[in-house]
Amino acid sequence: MSSMNIRSIMLLSLGLFVLSLLGCGSKDEKLPDVPIGVNLVKNSSFEQWIGDVPRDWELRMYGEEGENRVYYGRSSEQKNTENYSFYIRGVYNTDEWYLLVQRVPIIPDYMTTFSGAMSSKNVKLNDGQERRANIFVNFLDRDGNRINDRGYADALTPSRRESTHWSIDKRTVRAPRNAYYAEIGVINSQTGFMFFDDIELVIEEPIPWKSKDSKYITYYFLEGNPMPKEAIDRETALIEDYAKRLGIKVEEKLKYFYYPSEDQLQKILGIRKGHQRALWERKELHTTEQYEDHIVIHLLLAHFGYPPYGIGEGIVFALIGNWFGQDLHLYSKTYLMELKIPPLFKVLTVQEINEADGEIIIPAWGSFCTYLIDKYGMETFMQLYRRTDGIEDSGAFNVHFKDLYGEDFPVVDREWRLHILRYQGEAKEGES
Repeated sequence: MSSMNIRSIMLLSLGLFVLSLLGCGSKDEKLPDVPIGVNLVKNSSFEQWIGDVPRDWELRMYGEEGENRVYYGRSSEQKNTENYSFYIRGVYNTDEWYLLVQRVPIIPDYMTTFSGAMSSKNVKLNDGQERRANIFVNFLDRDGNRINDRGYADALTPSRRESTHWSIDKRTVRAPRNAYYAEIGVINSQTGFMFFDDIELVIEEPIPWKSKDSKYITYYFLEGNPMPKEAIDRETALIEDYAKRLGIKVEEKLKYFYYPSEDQLQKILGIRKGHQRALWERKELHTTEQYEDHIVIHLLLAHFGYPPYGIGEGIVFALIGNWFGQDLHLYSKTYLMELKIPPLFKVLTVQEINEADGEIIIPAWGSFCTYLIDKYGMETFMQLYRRTDGIEDSGAFNVHFKDLYGEDFPVVDREWRLHILRYQGEAKEGES
């Protein structure tokens, strides 16, 4: 595999790990009666007040109680429009923080755009503070319970720093299928002033997608921009090869949203850059490309879980290498001889791989996975894939590895290195 091919796939691979979970609205016969295309936030410009809190908004404690409460209230001097803005001011020893939220009804599975005007004054991060000074949204179910509580927000605008003039930040996200409310809020957990005004949350009109079914994929496209038949045939052949190699059945069709341009994709998804987005649990790909050979593997494997990054990307590279007849063993051999591949248990997670050298480490993981599959079989590898779902610690990973392979992970890692150093495969034309 050429270094240029490795580099281009690596840039895609590392980016995909942190992709935004975006999509487009689906049809539902029992949708809530929520207006589309209008601002759902009440008192969005903070013109009506009850004491120090804007009407229709709720002040909520964020974090633990303390003795030094964050300052908040209305400002008539700093505002984007009309008469007032809402401000939150932290100081160096603030230890009791509040945020301001409002709950609004939404439509499940629809694209939702939230935005607001913000201005900052001397915002900086002090010890013990969190870098949050922005607008955020959380999604709730029918009973008002948070759907995803892994972070303080499901979606948020970029955090402000230092001093900035009034400007509007906007983001578009897809409401979860079981979401019936959204809580839009403003927060500042740093030292300095944050001013907020003109908050909006809008349910977007559904995109007029047309669709075409193939054996494994349902393609979605816009009028005048259909997916070419030759691209569909090529993707079908690719998936059949992958499924056969993995020993799996494709029981649920993948969804392939094909956009006519990057500008159109960015406009519809509400993003500023990029030409691809993936939604793993929904098995959706949003792209400007007529053909895709990397993300589709992750989509095929999504329901098997999310093992350590090295394993997840290793199997992708192993399959891609096989499909294109490229030799990952030879590619890795060069870097092994140059002592540039550390023990794999030290480069298991995305952070560890990024800090090492992804362009070297991920193909090495591809070679290692190929070695495991060739020696012990795909069935055992897929058991490892399933059983290490959500694991990032090398010790916990080794427990499952040893149970399946009969040896500790570092032992098999050394066996693979010896195998590669003795490997005498012939490089294909164009490989380094």
